[in-house]
Amino acid sequence: MSLNDLRIGGDENDEAVEFDDDSFNSVESDANDKRHPKRIAKWKTDWLCYLTLFGTILLFINTIAVITVVLVDVDFTLRVQTLNARRNLPSAAGEALVVTQTSAGLFDIGLIAGLTSFAGFVAFLVSVFVHDAEISQLENGGNPYIWLNMAIWHVPAWLLYAAVVQPPLAVLILVPAVALAWIFAWYASDYMNAYAIRHTYARALEQYGARGYSWIPIIISVGFFLVVAVVQIIGIVAALSDATAPFDGAAPTFATPFSLSLIPIVGLALYLLVPLVVVLGFSGVLIGEIFWRDFILYIIIIVYLLVTTWLPLIVFFTDNLSPNPFPPK
Repeated sequence: MSLNDLRIGGDENDEAVEFDDDSFNSVESDANDKRHPKRIAKWKTDWLCYLTLFGTILLFINTIAVITVVLVDVDFTLRVQTLNARRNLPSAAGEALVVTQTSAGLFDIGLIAGLTSFAGFVAFLVSVFVHDAEISQLENGGNPYIWLNMAIWHVPAWLLYAAVVQPPLAVLILVPAVALAWIFAWYASDYMNAYAIRHTYARALEQYGARGYSWIPIIISVGFFLVVAVVQIIGIVAALSDATAPFDGAAPTFATPFSLSLIPIVGLALYLLVPLVVVLGFSGVLIGEIFWRDFILYIIIIVYLLVTTWLPLIVFFTDNLSPNPFPPK
C-alpha cells in the first residue's frame, strides 16, 4: 500500500476506523489541512528532478572512473583477507573451547568501491524514473522512494567500511544487514507521519485518548546505528592494536596501517549527516518541509557516495599499500 492510498477523510468512505464526527468538530478545520495533499510548487519538483538526474550522470561517470583506475593500476586497490572463526574442543583433555580461524577468501576493496558507485547510479536512475510518483508521495507527507534509493547502495557501502579493517565474515554480514534495518525503520516512521495517518491519530487521540507513537521507529533506528558504530569502532581499535612481534630488533609493526582506519572513521563521521537530517525532518526543527528534507538528503547521498568510492582508493595509492593483504612492497 502506497502513501497515496492513505488519503483518509471524514466522509462516508472511511471504513477502516469509525469515528464520531460530531464529537470531533473542535479539530475538524485543522484536520482538513492534515488529511489533504499539500501541492508542491513546480520549480521545486523541477529542482528535485534535475538533482536526481545530475546524481545519475555523475555516479555513472564516477563508476567508470573508479573501475578503470582499479583495473589499470593495482596501487588503487587493496585485497583484504576475511576470516571465518570456529569454536571447537581440542582433541586433548580439557574443557576450554579453542577458536580456529580459517580463510573465507579475499575482498577487493577497490572493486567494492566501484560496486558502491554503480549501486548509487542505479539508485538515482530509479529515482529519475519514479519522479512523478515520488512527488505525489511527498505531497501526501511521506516518500518511500528516498528509502529505496538508500537501500540499493547501503549494502556495498557498508560492506566496504566493514571489510577495510579486515573483520570476521560474520561482521561482513551483520553490518550491511543492520544498515538495511535502520532504513526500514526510517520508512516506517515516514509512513506513520504521512498526513492521512497523522489525521487518523489526531482523531483517535481526541475521541479515545489513543496515541500513535510515531517516534518509536526513529528510536529503533538510533539503536541500529549505534550497533554498527560500536562494531566498526571495535574493529578499528582491534586492527590498530594488533602488533606483530619485532624481528631482529626492529620495532613492532601493525597489521593494519593507521591510514586505513581513516577510511571507516571518515565514513562514520560523514554518515552522521544522514540521521541528523532525518531526525530534523521528522521533528520539524530547521527543516519544516518534507521536500527540503529529501532534497538535502539527496545532496548528502551524492557527496557520501563520492567520498566512499574515492577515499579508499586515494589512501591505497598515496600510502603505497600492496594490493595483497598487507605485505610491504
